[in-house]
Amino acid sequence: KDAQPLKLPVIVNGRINHPGEVDVFRFDGHSGDTVVVEVIARRLDSPFDSAVELTDGAGRRIAFNDDHDDPAAGLETHHADSWLMAALPASGRYFIKVFDVQHKGGPEYAYRLRISAPRPDFELRASPSSLNAVGAATVPFTVTAVRRDGFTGDIALALKDAPNGMRLSGAVLPAGQDQVRLTLTVPPVTAPALTTIRLEGSATVGGKSVTREAVAAEDMTQAFAWHYLVTTDSLRVAILARGGTRVASRIVSADHVRLAPGGTATVRATIPPAYRTFENLGFEFSDAPEGFTVRDLSVGADGAEFVIATDSAKVRPGSRGNLVVAIFGERVAPANSPNAGARRRVQIGSLPAISFEITGHR
Repeated sequence: KDAQPLKLPVIVNGRINHPGEVDVFRFDGHSGDTVVVEVIARRLDSPFDSAVELTDGAGRRIAFNDDHDDPAAGLETHHADSWLMAALPASGRYFIKVFDVQHKGGPEYAYRLRISAPRPDFELRASPSSLNAVGAATVPFTVTAVRRDGFTGDIALALKDAPNGMRLSGAVLPAGQDQVRLTLTVPPVTAPALTTIRLEGSATVGGKSVTREAVAAEDMTQAFAWHYLVTTDSLRVAILARGGTRVASRIVSADHVRLAPGGTATVRATIPPAYRTFENLGFEFSDAPEGFTVRDLSVGADGAEFVIATDSAKVRPGSRGNLVVAIFGERVAPANSPNAGARRRVQIGSLPAISFEITGHR
């Protein structure tokens, strides 16, 4: 009966003043409304380890959350803030309880509480923050979407004000996915170049077009398990002028393939003449989803041809994404070297990303 009344949407700045204290708020809602409850505390350097509970007027639990991961929080090692989204089952009174799960409190246990209808949105992180390539080469990188309040749509990626000759391949982050690997092809150069690029993502959110700029980040690991996207000031590309002007690899067949589970697709690509100076060229997928393999590779004077094969037991109908093909070759140590005749396998390049879609049924 003493719960603080609120009218939505609202932001409450609160504090757990004493150990074991529970803050309770009440509001009136309508059947079918969706509400989002979010606590921001650790992300504001508060020690508060929050939990939130949404109940109906009789105290029956509708939703509860303790910890909610936020990939945009950088090096936050304990994602202790809370977030929940729930549909209200009936019109009437509702309660929100906020408390510290470790039953602590004090003057420093401050929090910010948001209660509102969903506000779908997204942020983007591009990693790594520094890319290195020789002129006309193709390099892979990763874009991660931090989706907010239930946004699940496609995000189209594009370079903004990029130097002539730079191009993206596989530039869509598919609906419902948080990450995609794509490729950047750089122009040929005659002198080393260092440039800063900008990457944007556009999507339709709530019927409106929304564009967000990607923030450069480094994917850092703690204890070999936890990953953190730590932001940096810019996304840089260093281009080396090795051997002067070169020719970029290209996909000359369709760069988007549709495959049934267990199906195959043939891909044809050009490769720079310099690649043919290596022996035993091999093509392999780089960090591909499970269930994809490269087979039946043939390399000729005009380029290369290979088959993408899928495992019907491992690919999921309806899934979409990109396939990045890494190119490997062998160098033989010259006769006058200490390791004469020894073979060394090295990665010499990548093809532009090939987008895929799995159709039909297993």
